[in-house]
Amino acid sequence: MVIPTRSKAPSLRATLVALAAQGHRGPYEVVVVDDGSTDGTRELLHRLAGEAAGPAPRVVEGPERGRAAARNAGAEAARGRRLLFLDDDILTAPGHLNAHQDFSETQALAHGPLREFPGARRWLERHAASDAAELAAAAARVAAGEEGRLLRNTLETLVCAMDEGKVPPVAPWAACVGANTSLPRALFEEVGGFDEGFGLGWGCEDLELGVRALAAGAHVVVPAPAAGVHLTHARPDRWEQHAANLDRFTALHGLRAVRELPRLLGEGGGVAAYVAACTGPALRGVPHPGGPRAATRRTRAPRQHTREGPGVAEHAAHLRLVHQRAAQPVGEVGGLGALPVAAGRGRRRVRELLVVAGPYRPRSAVRP
Repeated sequence: MVIPTRSKAPSLRATLVALAAQGHRGPYEVVVVDDGSTDGTRELLHRLAGEAAGPAPRVVEGPERGRAAARNAGAEAARGRRLLFLDDDILTAPGHLNAHQDFSETQALAHGPLREFPGARRWLERHAASDAAELAAAAARVAAGEEGRLLRNTLETLVCAMDEGKVPPVAPWAACVGANTSLPRALFEEVGGFDEGFGLGWGCEDLELGVRALAAGAHVVVPAPAAGVHLTHARPDRWEQHAANLDRFTALHGLRAVRELPRLLGEGGGVAAYVAACTGPALRGVPHPGGPRAATRRTRAPRQHTREGPGVAEHAAHLRLVHQRAAQPVGEVGGLGALPVAAGRGRRRVRELLVVAGPYRPRSAVRP
């Protein structure tokens, strides 16, 4: 398990205490990548080493070059055959680790669905002086939905809707959320890990890994017992950072589902608008809800998405694989074809070649 952190000691403590109370049935290790913390995180980790019921966290110095680099450093230090990436502000319930371990002998990219906890800051303040047992019990109540109001953000809503078959799998790689996702180490190394070119900004470096992992043969599963709760926190420059990283994501992968992400993740975005944009006819000149930069991207001439990929040499090989898989009929793994979407006034069927970037297995087909 790899947990990158930077100056978030209170939420990191809650994350680690909840993990220690898992009652996991097999061996595991916890690698914490301290990426330049200045708030007493090291002292906390030293103290937890003597308190925790589970394995003592092993601390790795982070390179201080962003989330992608920190996760790569943790993966390199980890010894297991399956890597679970967990953020330093995720509460998990008993059974979380077992649910990820169920796929340890498969090529599954397993994502535990996440919900947001808007009252997290006050909850952390209230439990700042709680001992490990009290904090673990409180974290279990939150994870079980018994304390505090929990919400699902738009990305998680899309992932769960695709998993449940409520919407077509327009972006199965969206399940690669770095806050709570596991995959085989061999696959992670094969695709080159997280792209450190995303730098210090927030967003998209995990989804981009998902595109490459699925093109290399991974399939998505969303096991409910692997769920977690995100201790929601403020991010004042969220949209600016995300817009810059989305530019890089779009440059690396010319997939329509990537180009349309501002309709999902931008301010005012939503699942219905995103799915319609991915499956319906391209609408020239219609602004994205993600702000002026996103609107500017949308009104440019669309990329020519050919069998040679979007023109980025280092990604041409895996994009060719994506298109080869897309030659299968609808309903099969990686298919393409006509999908019903809501467009304009009323509902109509639109014929569109829809590229699905890799295999996707709805919940009904998931078997550990």
